[in-house]
Amino acid sequence: MKHSKTLWAAGAALFLSLPLSAQQFLRPGDFYVGANIRIGYLTANGQVSRDFLPGNVNASRMLWDPSQPDSFINSQVDTSSSSNNGLLVRRVFTGPESFITQVISGPGPFDGIDDMRWDQNGRDVVVLDFSNRLWRIDTIDGSVRTVVNGAAPWNDPGGMAVDPRSGDIYVTDSRGDLFRVASGTGGVSFLRSGVPNGELLIDPNQNKLYYANSSRFGRLDLGNPNLPNEDWFGTTTTPIWVSDIRNIDFDQNGDFVFLRAGALIYRLPNTGTVPPGGAIPTFVGSITFSSNSSAVSPQGLAVVGSTTEPYRLTVESVGVLGAFIELENAPRGFGFGYLLPSRATVLPLDTGPVFGLFPDTLTLSVLGTTPSPGSLFAHVGALPPPIRLPNLAMVAFFGETWDFVGVAHGLDGRYLGRTNAVRVTWN
Repeated sequence: MKHSKTLWAAGAALFLSLPLSAQQFLRPGDFYVGANIRIGYLTANGQVSRDFLPGNVNASRMLWDPSQPDSFINSQVDTSSSSNNGLLVRRVFTGPESFITQVISGPGPFDGIDDMRWDQNGRDVVVLDFSNRLWRIDTIDGSVRTVVNGAAPWNDPGGMAVDPRSGDIYVTDSRGDLFRVASGTGGVSFLRSGVPNGELLIDPNQNKLYYANSSRFGRLDLGNPNLPNEDWFGTTTTPIWVSDIRNIDFDQNGDFVFLRAGALIYRLPNTGTVPPGGAIPTFVGSITFSSNSSAVSPQGLAVVGSTTEPYRLTVESVGVLGAFIELENAPRGFGFGYLLPSRATVLPLDTGPVFGLFPDTLTLSVLGTTPSPGSLFAHVGALPPPIRLPNLAMVAFFGETWDFVGVAHGLDGRYLGRTNAVRVTWN
């Protein structure tokens, strides 16, 4: 009994200390929206919404920076200039609703920013400006370089994306034409027509380009772009959804997030294959802006922890009372982590108070363990290799249902994020 009490105390103390040892103000899974004169956010569960920063900041485009996870890269406009007045700035959060602004580059030579994406190198931001020109801006030294050699062939482009593997840049325009700018060369080639003009995303794991215009969402195969488009919604053969899609992003689980007019947030699972007959997103929540000014126009969307390679957990009961357990894709900056189990499955999955779990003695026993290299439940330096337990390895727990979740921290104790929650019955 004495040992049990000591274990509870040690585990509880460790749990309480982890998120506080190095404060992180931008929490994985939260949604941030730029709406010109204000910035708003919505918690990952869709239950808490706030906005802040009054004044003309023109934060119309946003990118979360995984290398500095308490900051966003924002577009801004220099109101003192009438031309080439684009600014690229970094918002470094010093509290949940406070930050300092650091100018990266500008004003000029680029115009106001219409769209922007991270370059393949993770340091530069590729910018499509109001004059339909592409620029590459170094977020460290602020240098600006032209991307396209010569006149660009597109007409009124609506979206731009960068392939994080090849570095190729894709642009779609008002005619429905899709162009590719080859990485490192600045050469532009026409790829195909019939692509809805709007926001673009690339999932490099599937080699797919995703497009979203006002009311349609679908994709095409970059490996064979002449194949027919595949659509989730917005066509005659798929569900008709709402209009006014303003922006899209990936969330921390690699699923799609949509921003609609009115600062409404929706989520759609990234299933890899399009469900027969298509699918429509589900509502997460909305951001209420305190200003009723017409200048509050939600356009920019960024999800903290956004990734196409999510920190993911698989736990399966295999064979006869065997098990397969795998943690994948450690967050950038990973130092140590825990695979937390719980036999207390009294609440619906992923609704418990501790990282989605309802903790029990098993949970706290893991939290009381010192992380070591290769350890499944408390690991340091890297994620452990997948583990497959043979038949009957879990016979002592026959019929029991357990919950699991993986939790990651940096070496300084900064909370980096958690995996999906998994519920498994040993049988």
